[in-house]
Amino acid sequence: MTINTKNIFRKAFRAIIIRDNKILMIKTSRGDYKFPGGALEENEIPKEALAREVKEESGYKDCVIIQCLGKVVEKRKDKYDPDLSFNMISEYYLCTVGAKGELELSENEKRFHFQPQWININTALDENNKFIAKGALFSDWVYRETKVLKHLSQSDFSNGIKEFHFVLDKLNKKSNEEDIID
Repeated sequence: MTINTKNIFRKAFRAIIIRDNKILMIKTSRGDYKFPGGALEENEIPKEALAREVKEESGYKDCVIIQCLGKVVEKRKDKYDPDLSFNMISEYYLCTVGAKGELELSENEKRFHFQPQWININTALDENNKFIAKGALFSDWVYRETKVLKHLSQSDFSNGIKEFHFVLDKLNKKSNEEDIID
């Protein structure tokens, strides 16, 4: 994470893992779903960060990146300092995984009771949409992940997945609902 006088910048890496027509998602105690992934730690490269995050959050080992599918850019006021803006780029990668091991959750992930789950894409999308419709306070990741799930639900996996690039701009109240790159 980088901070200058007005902006906080963060880059994260997220895994899209599909097996037997189901997607590996992380279910939280609130009932929403997120993709496994997170930010770089010191001296890590992206593929190492993604493999570590997938193992920590899902228990699955040997995460291998197949291809980058797209990214989501988020812009919003910082939750802790209204004079700062928070800017995050999440890159999404199609991946495979090996055997399942133990979870290695952070304290924050334990607080949300992260549980890996293989789920139908449309079911995860429906659950996230229900969660958003409740209007409850929740983490911004729900909007981001729902946007990507919607894109995946409209994809024909037999012909490959179209790349995507979404911008969720809460600073300027803009969102590019249909910004998909072929």
